[in-house]
Amino acid sequence: MPRRAGRPLRRRAGRDRHPLRPRHLPGPAGKLRACAAALHEPPITEAEAREAGFELEDYDTEELEIWPENVQAVQMFCRIGTRWVHASGGMGAVITGVRWEAMYPLIDRLNLPPGDWEDLLGALEVMEQAALPVIRAAAAGKHK
Repeated sequence: MPRRAGRPLRRRAGRDRHPLRPRHLPGPAGKLRACAAALHEPPITEAEAREAGFELEDYDTEELEIWPENVQAVQMFCRIGTRWVHASGGMGAVITGVRWEAMYPLIDRLNLPPGDWEDLLGALEVMEQAALPVIRAAAAGKHK
């Protein structure tokens, strides 16, 4: 297994890593997807731990390392904040994606060459697609 490099991101115990990776990005498979999911996973609650027969202290905290080529994408993804599209329907509001018109100015301020701009956008799109199911499951109270 290759040596892991980069900055650690705290990740909750017992979560799966996503095996897919976009073809245009270098590095290990699934790192951006795992990072996006970890950023939006709700923490394990004390009630959930006790229901499973454990205490919160029994859970290990796994660190998910961010590779240097992904740091910029992760930092930008963390800046999304409230820039999500909320579609309302009969069952309440559902997050459908990132408000890209609000993100483009932030990306443009980085003054990246066109190829790097496209790579960053692609990485953010990958992270968006990985985060959406986690966000929706947490909103529905179905997190693991």
